[in-house]
Amino acid sequence: MKGVVFPMFRSRMLLLFVAAVTISGVAQAQFTGYSPQRGIQRQQAQAQTGNITMSGVVVNSVTGEPIARAMVQMNGMVSRVALTDSEGKFQFENLPETQAMLMAHKPGFFSEMELRQNMGRVKPTVISAGMGSVTVKLSPAGVVTGRVTTADGEPVESAGISLKVRTIQNGRRQLMNRSGASTDDDGYFRIGNLQPGTYYLYSNGFSRLSIASDEVYSPAYYPGVSDVSGASAIDVRAGSTTVADLTLRREKAYRVSGVVTGLLSNQSAQIELLGPDGENLPIRSGVREGNIFELPRVPAGSYTLKVVSQQRVNVGGGFGAGVTGQGVPRMPQLYTGSVPLNVSGDVTNVSVSVQPAATIPIVVRTDFTNKQTNQAASVSIDNQRRYQQNVMLHLIRTDGQRGDNYAQMSGSPDNMSLSLQNVEPGRYHLEFMPMGNTYVRSATYGNTDVLRDDLVVAGGDSQPIDVVVRDDSASVSGTAHCEDTQCWVLIVPDGTIAIQPRQTFVDPQGSFQQMGLAPGSYRIYAFDRLDGIEYANPEAMKAFGAHAETVVLSAGQKAQVNVELTKVSDQ
Repeated sequence: MKGVVFPMFRSRMLLLFVAAVTISGVAQAQFTGYSPQRGIQRQQAQAQTGNITMSGVVVNSVTGEPIARAMVQMNGMVSRVALTDSEGKFQFENLPETQAMLMAHKPGFFSEMELRQNMGRVKPTVISAGMGSVTVKLSPAGVVTGRVTTADGEPVESAGISLKVRTIQNGRRQLMNRSGASTDDDGYFRIGNLQPGTYYLYSNGFSRLSIASDEVYSPAYYPGVSDVSGASAIDVRAGSTTVADLTLRREKAYRVSGVVTGLLSNQSAQIELLGPDGENLPIRSGVREGNIFELPRVPAGSYTLKVVSQQRVNVGGGFGAGVTGQGVPRMPQLYTGSVPLNVSGDVTNVSVSVQPAATIPIVVRTDFTNKQTNQAASVSIDNQRRYQQNVMLHLIRTDGQRGDNYAQMSGSPDNMSLSLQNVEPGRYHLEFMPMGNTYVRSATYGNTDVLRDDLVVAGGDSQPIDVVVRDDSASVSGTAHCEDTQCWVLIVPDGTIAIQPRQTFVDPQGSFQQMGLAPGSYRIYAFDRLDGIEYANPEAMKAFGAHAETVVLSAGQKAQVNVELTKVSDQ
């Protein structure tokens, strides 16, 4: 039988409140660019017609061959959809003079926007009388195939395979899973629908052998090393098939056993084993009577043994009740504990103590000069009452473990509060997202300035994060010399202020504007794409400094600046 391909979906929620949270119109405009008037204008414009006919063709960007049955979308003042014929041709009729974005889609291909990971814009097409034929390109997907064997050449069947890619998350370079598969009976695998790029092939070692015997396969990166630092990268090209064979080491499995303390009566728990990079290995066990556990087949190596449990929480009738009219429930309480584990033989008498994960209250104080600012920063929970939300928080783990966290509103309608729930012990970076044109003036956790320093959480911590929000923010506007291409402006604070970098579109006329900036000094860049910019790393940003501009903002200032384009592809 052939390998079974399974997608590894990556989702990142910007807003994690609760079931139904609606941002007010002003705040929504700040984050999404939406306005009711703009929506009405677009609906009216879509009804416009003219006498212009646009013809075009969709082609394979590698071979130049036409692509049949591709869907072509026109978006802008006029919206249309068409399918290409057997020769890859399409046509839109009765168009007015305007500009529109043309995008094509077909399984097994990627559009320009998808290749830019939605961090750039396609140049609009000018629709006018006498215009020529339009060509839309699609990039064919790449494929990685190979075989997983032992050093003796024996096939490894049903082994889990994944492709990882170094990507930018929250301005920091990380190794993320992109796609995966499992090997067939002869050890072969195939992973398709891949964007061009550099990947790292990894196997967690789990296979039928791991279930059927006391031997296991050690996890490995291609071509057969234990750590990604020694791995060989795999270059995937559009429309090409790359072959990568992986060798796994077969070795003796050991038993790890112990006891979990701190669990409540009849509370179940799960034992997990994490590798050096924080990834969960497919070696798990439940906790049996007496709170004892055993992992029967563990290869030699260094790990983190982790215990995870949840307990439902009932809070004054609010938990488990519906959102409307009942407030917002708290999440089930997480209990967790971990210990380092070195395995070179059977390991017994491991003791892991669990304790409740932290619930960290967020206390927000406002120092506003405008009475209308509070209204702009309110949210609706039950479509009847509005609550002050002023700022959102995103907790990003920085200690090599997995697991982000977002602040949430919870409680009864008369006692709503903002908090970070179920925060596991560890080290975190905090991102603040103020509502409207406000900024975070200060944020402290005990004696820690969490605008500048990482947040270190111990088990059971519950002291609050104190946040001060002001509304006398500054703004920057100006022009970016985009050289007839679409570009973005990136606004990066220097070391004197501790806020997250901001990014903003540059319109077709080359103008941009960013509001809600804290007073301080910034470096301003214009890029043709942002998907490869490690903007949270000062050392990485030095490579782009030639065309950057520096601006120093005071409270309430409206600054103007002109920025030259930096082409990422030229770096």
